[in-house]
Amino acid sequence: MTATDFDSIYKDHYDAVFRLCLGYVSGDEDTAKDLTQESFVKVFQNLPSFRQEAALGTWIYRITVNTCLAFLRKKKNGQHPIMNTR
Repeated sequence: MTATDFDSIYKDHYDAVFRLCLGYVSGDEDTAKDLTQESFVKVFQNLPSFRQEAALGTWIYRITVNTCLAFLRKKKNGQHPIMNTR
């Protein structure tokens, strides 16, 4: 995969990922941007393991949902949700 390939994936899916994150954080745009960035980092890191058993958009959606849910769990447990995201 080249940087151009990832750039295309990012551009094609950014708006949907951002809107999804925005919904999970009740309209907090700054947090939604952080979660969007974190989601795309995970997409980039895991793209070589994408098995194409589902559409790319579906796979990205799942990564985003899992990222947002992990954020909300950490926030609920009193951890700093953005700083400790590994």
